[in-house]
Amino acid sequence: MESGGFCPRHAYVLAGFGDGLGTALLYADQIKLRRDALEAGNPLSRAWSRSDGACPACQREARMRESNTRTLLQGLREQEMKDALIASAGLCFTHFIAVLKQADDSEVTSGLIRMQKDRLESLSLQLKEFISKYDYRRADEEFREERDSWLRALEMVSGVKDVF
Repeated sequence: MESGGFCPRHAYVLAGFGDGLGTALLYADQIKLRRDALEAGNPLSRAWSRSDGACPACQREARMRESNTRTLLQGLREQEMKDALIASAGLCFTHFIAVLKQADDSEVTSGLIRMQKDRLESLSLQLKEFISKYDYRRADEEFREERDSWLRALEMVSGVKDVF
């Protein structure tokens, strides 16, 4: 792997598959490159780091994110896709910003911003309701749609775990 290996996050995703042989095959070369650099008296060789600052999995993710963003933007020109996005929980901030940066249609952009504002307003109200139900005077009230608002807020701000 000329890239210098996977970033820490993707390396541990790989380890999570539990495929010792596959991981050993991929990393045997990385260990050899680093050993050879030390034997050659070149401890600061580029063998110690990813050559272009991104692991192969990160590079693939970036290409997929760009492709998916283009597909979403094209789809938002059609009512069916607009309706689906309106019915959704909205986009996490990372993906929302990525979509806005690629958007070149002012109508699509303004619709996307409106939809995101609506989602944020709704989530904000649900968070407020969730928090208020921890008041001792409301202790007997059941949680409803706001019961998982704190998790949805976390996902909205930080993204879904292990997705970017």
